[in-house]
Amino acid sequence: MKSIRQRLLVWLLPGLLILWGAAGTALYFSVKKGLETKFDSELRELVNPVRFLLWARYSGDERPQVPGNFRGLDVHAFERPDSGTYFQSWDKRKRIEKSESLGQIDLDRWPSLTEQAKFQNLTLPNGDIVRAIGMEVRPPPGFRRGGGRFGPGPGPPRGDRDGDRREWFGREFGGPRGPERTVGGPDREERGRPDRGRERPEWDRGMEPRGADGRPRGGYGRPDEIDVVVARSRTEIDQTLTMLLGGITFSGLIAILASVVLVRIALGQGLAPLEKVGEQARRIDASSLQTRFPSDMPDELRPIAEALNGLLARIEDSFERERRFSSDIAHELRTPVAELKSMAEVAIKWPEQADAENYEEVRDISDQMQALIENLLMLARLEKGKAQVQLSEVKIGDLVKSCWQPFAEKAKARSLVIEFDLNSDQTWKTDDKLLRVIVSNLLSNAAEYAPEKSRLICTGRDQQLTLANPAGDLTKDDLSPMFERLWRQDKSRTDSSHSGLGLALARSCADAMEMKLDAEITRENQLQFSLTRT
Repeated sequence: MKSIRQRLLVWLLPGLLILWGAAGTALYFSVKKGLETKFDSELRELVNPVRFLLWARYSGDERPQVPGNFRGLDVHAFERPDSGTYFQSWDKRKRIEKSESLGQIDLDRWPSLTEQAKFQNLTLPNGDIVRAIGMEVRPPPGFRRGGGRFGPGPGPPRGDRDGDRREWFGREFGGPRGPERTVGGPDREERGRPDRGRERPEWDRGMEPRGADGRPRGGYGRPDEIDVVVARSRTEIDQTLTMLLGGITFSGLIAILASVVLVRIALGQGLAPLEKVGEQARRIDASSLQTRFPSDMPDELRPIAEALNGLLARIEDSFERERRFSSDIAHELRTPVAELKSMAEVAIKWPEQADAENYEEVRDISDQMQALIENLLMLARLEKGKAQVQLSEVKIGDLVKSCWQPFAEKAKARSLVIEFDLNSDQTWKTDDKLLRVIVSNLLSNAAEYAPEKSRLICTGRDQQLTLANPAGDLTKDDLSPMFERLWRQDKSRTDSSHSGLGLALARSCADAMEMKLDAEITRENQLQFSLTRT
């Protein structure tokens, strides 16, 4: 994948999809946890009125009455078949008591119930999915048969003392003192006479012990504990969660579509400066190398712009050197070609005047041109990295002295004195031919351009060879262009014996052998060339 835009889209969109999915999942399960916690809390609250009813019946109260609204819960929902609220209880004698809302359905008894509540999701035979709580209900302290006692203090008042009964119920179970209702029957005000003329609900009748003849004999045995399972339908909470899941899914799809659009717009805006840089780069050619990229770019593109500007500067400098080289090589060749042409015209016009001296001059000019061409070819091979380096053990002292011999007469004529500070046993493993080119060009340059009657000093160390002579009128500004091809100072331009390729050729040879050739002007105004092994 070569497109930055596509690569960013491939990374960003799945990342946003995962982020939205994680956020939606976290929201769904957070709300689900909250709803189920509240649901379980309400289930736990429903155990209290069921416990009251059961223990009131066991204590001898034939018609236990509870507030119709117990802590905000509809207790009488146990009577309605369609209420979705159920309970069922068991004692050790397997006696079954269940709410009227169960009808012909029975809840399964849970094994090993304790006073610690257990919660389960169940599916009833009628298809209703419920959340159930199961726990063991023990008799309160001080319980006695028929006494109606629930711990310290009197049991619930009997008879028609409704206010006293409501006050006791609120004190014992924390419920509000609302209107009372007999579980399984209408309000007492509607019934006319209390405890008469009303058939008890099936679950209520089933709580009453009966004799051998099937007639109720009154009174209840004292159970040690009762297992109770209270259940409520999950229809409402499941519908809420389904709606929430649908809303989250729909919102997630909208968010994903919006993210795709926004990400594409953002990438288009963010990559616009990069496209602008590319368009500007496409307009640059050899005639507009002076063009530079603006610096007021985004921080991410500024290093690229600076690097491109540096590259353009180097290319422009290279082109400028090539132009100078073309001009210089034309200048170098023009003089000997003009001399040869002039001599040929004279020979044609006055053939009888030709002598050996003329032919020797032609030969010298040809030698100069041949040397120039060979140096140019060698320089081209070195710059292209095509020169083959052949390593051998070379004695530095012997090589330097042998390279000096061709220039000794020239140096003597200019009253130059050279001093060698070389170790005769010092050897380098290097290319003998390329090293001779470097040393010969340095010595030739010193013999030709050092001030007359000056001293040349050649020093050899383990990893370095130096040659120093007075700098004369050279300045530090001349050090950098000194190694360019065909460079010479203006006053020496008329000297056709030197083409100005020597130092450029010497540096290229040093680079080919992985050496470093530098020039500097010391504090003593000495021009010092240093050849260092790296």
